[in-house]
Amino acid sequence: MKSNRKGIALLWVVLTSALILVAILGISMRVVPQKKVENSREYTQRALAVAESGMAAITYDLRTDAPAPSASGPVVLKSYLQSLSVGGSYDSTPVNYDSGAVASGYDSTYQVRIKKTSTGYTFYSLGTVAKPGSTPLARQAITVQYSGSFPLGTYALLSTTTIDLHNGDVIGSVFANDSVTIRDSNGLTGGAAYTGPQGTLDLDPSVPSGGNTNQTISLPNIIPLQITEWQKFLSGESPYDGKTVDYPDTSTASNFWVHSFILSYLGPGPVTQTVFETYLKALKDPSTVLDVALQPAARYLAGFMGKGTLMYYITGGKKGMDSMDLNGLEGTFIIEGDLKLTSQTTIGVDPSVDPNGPYRTAVLVNNGSVTVAAGGASINGLLYINSPTGTAISFTGAGGFTLHGSIVTYSGGIVQKSNGGASKSDATYTFAQNRTYQDYLQESIEKASGSQVSPVPSSWQQISYDRFLAMQ
Repeated sequence: MKSNRKGIALLWVVLTSALILVAILGISMRVVPQKKVENSREYTQRALAVAESGMAAITYDLRTDAPAPSASGPVVLKSYLQSLSVGGSYDSTPVNYDSGAVASGYDSTYQVRIKKTSTGYTFYSLGTVAKPGSTPLARQAITVQYSGSFPLGTYALLSTTTIDLHNGDVIGSVFANDSVTIRDSNGLTGGAAYTGPQGTLDLDPSVPSGGNTNQTISLPNIIPLQITEWQKFLSGESPYDGKTVDYPDTSTASNFWVHSFILSYLGPGPVTQTVFETYLKALKDPSTVLDVALQPAARYLAGFMGKGTLMYYITGGKKGMDSMDLNGLEGTFIIEGDLKLTSQTTIGVDPSVDPNGPYRTAVLVNNGSVTVAAGGASINGLLYINSPTGTAISFTGAGGFTLHGSIVTYSGGIVQKSNGGASKSDATYTFAQNRTYQDYLQESIEKASGSQVSPVPSSWQQISYDRFLAMQ
């Protein structure tokens, strides 16, 4: 009887163990595949995010002229794409990217391809997630169409009417809505000449043509906006309230003497050239300030002269400003009336001294025109002109002229004839980024020209890996 009970107990244990084992196996068979599905979904989402990051990175390279990776070494993408024929392409090397899929180290890569079409460009970006040294866990590819002329927004010379250039060497792009003439020149590199939909191009054989854009460019008049900034500078409103890095505190509450110093020299503005030069003399040598109590204020403001955050508002009167030398100064200069640049007149800081100088300097001429009356003048920054006449800037004196930045005319043309102006061998117009240009003009230029490339999800289409490889 006892042996029977033992046998039954043993059988019961075996059956119970078998049931438990079957249950465990059943749960495992459900959990393991589900975990794999969840991991696969996570890796797929990470790969898609990496592909988006690749599109954003290449867009940044285009906007900033940053070197882009390629099999033959870093290239300036704008110039490279301009050199392509229809059907030609750019291929980046795989770029390491940390998507967080593994504990440490680069676990992912993105790769971007760009194909030139008859109507613009098609961008492709591939995101790959893989453990180091292993096969890919997931791949995702996206594409975005780009139509319109290219590149737009990086102009050494830009006019809403005409450009008539008969000497000089242009490094960058040029654009005018109505017509662009570049003759008897040293050529144009690092860009191309563009005109509006109905505009005409008359170019030397050495000047690359970008053709006609889809739309005319309509620029905002940024001078009223900058006059508002000037008023904030006078009153101590944000960003001139002591709360923004690299901006002076000009508020009455926290910096009364600085506020008083500015008003005593500049308020409410605009001031004459004579008063302006007295103010600059005080900044450069605070001991010239007669009121000893205001000398510390002059020294304080002098510390911001190289940061590009000081504002100046000057009137040229009927005869215009003459021989104004802003060498070594960085900031925003609003000039009411005409501006004449004579021999060796300098605006801004030479980039050989300070590579960021052109980025921080802007001269805005309102209701006037600019005349370069003698050689040796240079502009390091943005020169923006709202002219009531047909010609915004002209060159009447012989000799060299140098631009590092941009000349942009809200109204009026850019004219440099061969019988006057800078000599052919010495005139150089080189595009350089500028803070005011980027903040107030570039987006408007790109929108008007139909040239924006946006990496946001609403703009791209998801495609297969095979389509990425074939660029279809």
